[in-house]
Amino acid sequence: MGWIYIHRKAGLTNLEVFTAEYGVIHVVDLATTSLHEAYMAYKRDDGLVMGVVLFTNYRPRWEQFNFGWQDMDEGMGPCAYNCPDRILALLSPVDLLYPDNSVLQGLAAIWRSKCREGR
Repeated sequence: MGWIYIHRKAGLTNLEVFTAEYGVIHVVDLATTSLHEAYMAYKRDDGLVMGVVLFTNYRPRWEQFNFGWQDMDEGMGPCAYNCPDRILALLSPVDLLYPDNSVLQGLAAIWRSKCREGR
């Protein structure tokens, strides 16, 4: 779970950056909740929609590699719980996302629950 850094052109939104970076995976929606935190709903190849937490680091004064992120899907039990309801509403049921892994189902369910508790 390392960081990925790219050059981010000035004026691009997080949604524009991640739509370009995740071109193979369809980004359904993305919400930036703070300077260093964003939440993505993306559609997998099988059509199911999964939640992803993105920790971000943007340094616009740097010439190269000025934007970085670390991504964790909901089955990894991320420790950030500010996902907006609009993103949570787009996600597929955890039993469909992780049909053969009750541990990942549990971690995703706990993450979703903690996101809703914070309201």
